[in-house]
Amino acid sequence: MWFGCVWLSAQTEYNFSVLEGVYEPLTEGDTISRNLPWAEEDFYFELPYDVSIMGLSSNKFRAMQGAIRMDSIINGMPMNVVASAFATDLRSKASQPSASPIILQTNGAPGERITTLEFRNAHFELLDGVTDFVNFQIKYFEKDRSIEYHYGESKTDVIEEVSNNQSIIFGGLVGIALGDSMDLVDGYLLNGFADNPMVVRRYEVLQGFPQADNIFRFTPKTTLTQDAVNGHCS
Repeated sequence: MWFGCVWLSAQTEYNFSVLEGVYEPLTEGDTISRNLPWAEEDFYFELPYDVSIMGLSSNKFRAMQGAIRMDSIINGMPMNVVASAFATDLRSKASQPSASPIILQTNGAPGERITTLEFRNAHFELLDGVTDFVNFQIKYFEKDRSIEYHYGESKTDVIEEVSNNQSIIFGGLVGIALGDSMDLVDGYLLNGFADNPMVVRRYEVLQGFPQADNIFRFTPKTTLTQDAVNGHCS
């Protein structure tokens, strides 16, 4: 993601909250990973409406390892917005890729559509795609431009033990952020431990994995007309 930090004014202000709700796996939708093995691959998809994140809008995205990304040009410079539920070195199950699909679903009437991207049974690259797994969703709500991360059943005992033995922090990038290939320009990222996260405006990694049925919600404080920048990505 990003390693340095260049501060610019925020394009959209967000509130963060932690909620609880029963995790509901998708029962239908498009398997954009096409049941192929995946690790570092990203999967392009388009939506039937524009999504607004950090003041930028697009209907074109890429699903990555635990996140979605939209690309843009700002002042002649390539930029991307990332909405990340748990960006880390994830992959499909090594022996059965079809068991780890990335599924996309959009439903609802125009103006109130909800888009869900589900990472089902995702495994950890460090364990070569076996044993531990996680389930989570990225949800976007057209009505108020909120983003929610929903967390389902997971097993992380082995990856935590391996991480501890190698003095590696087990965790992932969680939140929303604007940046280029090297620098974080602005963002709302979670810091601390997954059972008590806090928002920071710098590059940080959330330690641990959220409990099943946890929901992390990012809600804009401003309207579209109040956003400092209201561009369209290509």
